[in-house]
Order: sequence, then structure tokens, then C-alpha cells
Amino acid sequence: MRRSGGQLIGLALTIALLAGCGSGPSAECQAPPSGAAETIACDVGVSLARDELAPDHPDVSRIQFLYGTFRPVSVRPGWQTAYVVFTYADASRQAIQLRQFNGQLSAEGPRPY
Repeated sequence: MRRSGGQLIGLALTIALLAGCGSGPSAECQAPPSGAAETIACDVGVSLARDELAPDHPDVSRIQFLYGTFRPVSVRPGWQTAYVVFTYADASRQAIQLRQFNGQLSAEGPRPY
């Protein structure tokens, strides 16, 4: 099967785009709080936070996963909280708040950081 030059360019662009979707910096993960019975896993939290980003966000230059909250939020007893900070190539930053209760993880954001 022969492909035209346009098809090959389209295929190459599709492969490059798909390869770029998972690329970027590795997350810097804070150690879980000592004595915590349950915590939000860094890789799971970062994956959920990435899904909250706008499709046209600038290139990400740094990802930080931290436990706690980055702004005042209502936290009920038994909830675990963490947040992910995305630093972009243009030096702007956004954070996504994560909350987990009874194994259910949710994300809120992004918000300026």
C-alpha cells in the first residue's frame, strides 16, 4: 500500500502529537505525611490534575505534587487533600486542588497559583 506525501506528513504529525501528550517533566512528589492512614498517590493525583488542564495550555516546565491545600478550602474530618502545581514555560503557574474521601478522588481547578 502506497501513501501519498500528504498522508505521510499527516501520519507523522499524528504520531508526534500522541507522543507529546504524555511527555513533559516528571512530577516532583512530596513524601506522604507521617502517620496518615490513607493518602492520595502522587501519580494518580497528577494524572487527574492533568485532565483538568485546558487543552491549549502552555508547555509545562515543572509539576509539583504537594499534600495539604494551597488556598482555604472546607475540609471535613477523614478527607485527604493534596494539590498539583503546574509551572508553564511562560513562568505562569496554576494549581489544582485534590480531595479524597472514602476512596473517591476529585479535582477542583485550575486556579492561579
